[in-house]
Amino acid sequence: MAFAQGAAAADNEPTRTVLIGLPTPKGVVHGQVSQDGAQLAVDDANQANIRVGGQKILFKLFIADDKNDENMTLLVARSMLAAGVVGVIGHRTSDTSIVAAKLYSDAGIPQIAPAAAARAFTQNGYRTVFQLIGNSDKTAVYIADALMKSLRAQRVMVIDNETKLGRALADNVVNELFLRKGPPATRLSINSKTSDFSVLIPNIKRHAPDVIFFSGFAPQTMALAKRLAEVGGTEKLLIMGSGNNPEFPGAGPYDDGIWMLGYGTPLEKTRGIQALEKNFRAKFNSPFLPQTLLAYDAVSVLIAAIRQADSLEPPVLVNTLHKIKYKGASGQVSFDAEGNLEVPTYGLYQVRNKRWETVRSYP
Repeated sequence: MAFAQGAAAADNEPTRTVLIGLPTPKGVVHGQVSQDGAQLAVDDANQANIRVGGQKILFKLFIADDKNDENMTLLVARSMLAAGVVGVIGHRTSDTSIVAAKLYSDAGIPQIAPAAAARAFTQNGYRTVFQLIGNSDKTAVYIADALMKSLRAQRVMVIDNETKLGRALADNVVNELFLRKGPPATRLSINSKTSDFSVLIPNIKRHAPDVIFFSGFAPQTMALAKRLAEVGGTEKLLIMGSGNNPEFPGAGPYDDGIWMLGYGTPLEKTRGIQALEKNFRAKFNSPFLPQTLLAYDAVSVLIAAIRQADSLEPPVLVNTLHKIKYKGASGQVSFDAEGNLEVPTYGLYQVRNKRWETVRSYP
């Protein structure tokens, strides 16, 4: 466990240190991006000299590595509660966020997940959970729209990675295409622990889709794109936002024309993005990605709730988060009664000349 460095108090006035939990997998790009985005939000808040109940506050991150493992997640969640965090930003995946949700709920601690999109995360009746990106139900609507209108799919293959989010998103996309009287869709699955897609190639060739939609982790996305290029596949590939990382599509034998639906407003359309990016790059070496903004906003909306409620009591913060209207870097942040983001935004991108270019934004 570790404490990230925050801004120091400017004078000798008594200051209360407030911990914000950040469970995130270390050693992976998106884990580091989330940590740095969260730290930037903490630094910005500390520069504002925030007071709660008249007392000066110093925010610090309490960081723990959950390794994207469900058993480790439970240990990390208990460490967050033992440390006395006022809220938790995480976890990194839907599966780990869902595993930890009951522990935080029992303790009355708000849990704001910047990257957990499975609808199941907000379906258990916990008032303490908040989803900062569109859930799998809402996301499927835009995936189906992209498949039919932008990619003009005639035969779709939908591949999931057997995680809660992967399965839910795949099921919802197939259902949404059916409701829209769209192209027929076939389903395949691959285990989330493997990146060997060779076993799926015969099925892909047999069904001959013109578009493949894959819902899986970033390493799997890269492995699938590479394997399709190696076998000379002519299928278009549509992936989710995890594909946006420094290694993809800029490095490796990846074809132009790959499509991606990403969470949040495209960076070039984001309010005040230039100043925020400049501040970020002056402090951190990790890439500036949409996930950076989501982690930044997750911390910022928790701190906004603290200021609005003038309280550090977690149950009070939960109630405040259910009412809050916050203009975030990634878009407008407000939650419905279950903790779903009320109006999620997305960007549709395509690889052109080894980089992602924005095609359109949703809604």
